[in-house]
Amino acid sequence: MNNITLITMLSIGLIGCSTSPLERHEKLVEKQFEQREDRVDEVIDNIPDWYVQVPQPTGAGFYAAGTSTGRLLKTSVMKSTLDAEFALAKQYKQLVSGNERSFVRESGEGDNAQLQSEAQQVVDKLVKEVDLSGYKVIDKLIQKEGVTYRSYVLLYMPYDANNLVKMARKTTRIAAQEAYDELDRRIIDSDSRVNDSY
Repeated sequence: MNNITLITMLSIGLIGCSTSPLERHEKLVEKQFEQREDRVDEVIDNIPDWYVQVPQPTGAGFYAAGTSTGRLLKTSVMKSTLDAEFALAKQYKQLVSGNERSFVRESGEGDNAQLQSEAQQVVDKLVKEVDLSGYKVIDKLIQKEGVTYRSYVLLYMPYDANNLVKMARKTTRIAAQEAYDELDRRIIDSDSRVNDSY
């Protein structure tokens, strides 16, 4: 009976060893890919509708949404609010200082394709042309995404009289500055023509 037990244990051990290291690695890679795919599906399923389809402007104001992630909750919320503020500013005027760069490289074919990407977004908050005071936070959603926080923010900017007056003043100030610059240019051109005639 001891021989039968020994033979059975050896058989089980040999069957367990029949999986090669390559096969185990391939199964591990496949499992990791499926887990990443599941996480992406979960993120997509949890995106708020108002982020995917930002509400249309009304006669009283307009909306903008932002999102971001961060290891700290505060950082995630701050970055998503900045993203939404940038979206508001872009709707007011396109004179906002900002820079976005993206690089994507894909090698391989089909499911074996390897994707490398790098993205940068820089938004300069020292924007003089757009006054965003008076916006309201309509909704905020914070979710766990792996080991980070993902936050979504929906902002609303009313077209109240105060904001319209501020916009009109800035537009008038910009138009006046352009007129003064044009006058200065004409005076300099006139002076150079007079000096050339002597």
